[in-house]
Amino acid sequence: MTTDYLSKIIALTGLRIQEAGPCYLPSATEHEIQARWYGGQFGENFKSTEGKEISILDFGRWNHESGPDFKDCKIQIEGSEPVFGDIEIDLDARSWERHGHATNPAYNDVALHVFITAPVAACFARTELHRHIPQIQLQAQTVEEPKRTSAQISVVSPTLMKWRDEEVVRFLESAARYRMEVRGQALARTIAVRGEQEALYQAIASALGYKNNQIPFLLLAQRSGLTRREGIDGEALLFGLAGFLDGGEFHLFDPKSRSYQRELWDSWWSMRSQFDRLILDADAWSLTGCRPANHPHRRVAALACINKKFTAIFKTFSSGDMAQCIGEFNSLHHPFWEQYWTLASDSLPRKLSLIGEQRINEILTNVFFPYRLMQFQDGWDAFSGRTEAPYRRLREDLLRFFGPRPKLTPLLRKCVIQQGLLQVVRDLRRAL
Repeated sequence: MTTDYLSKIIALTGLRIQEAGPCYLPSATEHEIQARWYGGQFGENFKSTEGKEISILDFGRWNHESGPDFKDCKIQIEGSEPVFGDIEIDLDARSWERHGHATNPAYNDVALHVFITAPVAACFARTELHRHIPQIQLQAQTVEEPKRTSAQISVVSPTLMKWRDEEVVRFLESAARYRMEVRGQALARTIAVRGEQEALYQAIASALGYKNNQIPFLLLAQRSGLTRREGIDGEALLFGLAGFLDGGEFHLFDPKSRSYQRELWDSWWSMRSQFDRLILDADAWSLTGCRPANHPHRRVAALACINKKFTAIFKTFSSGDMAQCIGEFNSLHHPFWEQYWTLASDSLPRKLSLIGEQRINEILTNVFFPYRLMQFQDGWDAFSGRTEAPYRRLREDLLRFFGPRPKLTPLLRKCVIQQGLLQVVRDLRRAL
């Protein structure tokens, strides 16, 4: 099915689309590069700037203190004995010298320098002891995703509009299958370096963040992990790493909020020094267009509850019991966050679910089904039978690319058609 979809895209555009691989968009931030690197999304095998084969055997752990980004890593160069050391990631190759790493003893154990861009002149990395450090330049995608234009659409629309309804449905179903397989492959790369439970926890965290806050939530999951899940400590760790706890003027809030925040702060204060370097900056979060129910404060609380119940949630992913999986997410409960939008908001007049139906559907589509398809080669039939209210944009895309399709409009409620249409529009934009 995937081969059929790719061949049709190539036939339509005359160009081979960018397939999933170890690359990034040029607009990516340093936070995003670090998160994707740590999750294994760039792969495990690279060529150094000197042409040597480099394999990452262990991506190490986030460094809690000053110094390189990742500690206790294990790399292999040209098949030789593994080298143990640290890894530093920069957006620019010149940052090694500009940031004073070459004269800082904290960087003496760096075994690999990873960067994104470099000037025409070669840049080298060395330690304070003048030891040469191998370097990797990550590969960028050559094209940013452009906005749709009527000219682009007109290139393919005449062909697409001639297709019978049955052809359109088969095309969209194959596109959805391809989309699931790509997600499954990305999840498999993270599983290879982090294990199944951590990989799924990180993927669920990303799904909680919506489009604009996926990277901050991924970083929270990576930097906290699944090890501190019990009691208030795990919750305080997440809120502290998110940068949402500042020990401010608690008297400004109502008694219930004041008590809750004081409890979080007292727990966070005792461990803050251990994680100070990993606290996210305020500008890492996007609140533009964010509905109150989707505020990052509530989503961090949801992640804390998922963390505490993750053993049960993981069992539903492993068993493939979708109904039980939905039940576990619906059962998430928090006495404070069921009545508050944010840490600073007033109490709500009625209780609100911690995770709504739409967000659970997103987790199923983006994590549960790709995982089942990739690990167990099942779940496709169950996914194909799911329905969900379509976005308005999907109706517009169906009309613009395939023309008036009154018989197909009702099918937009099917998740498989929605996902297929999203993939087709994305790939046509990039190819054209």
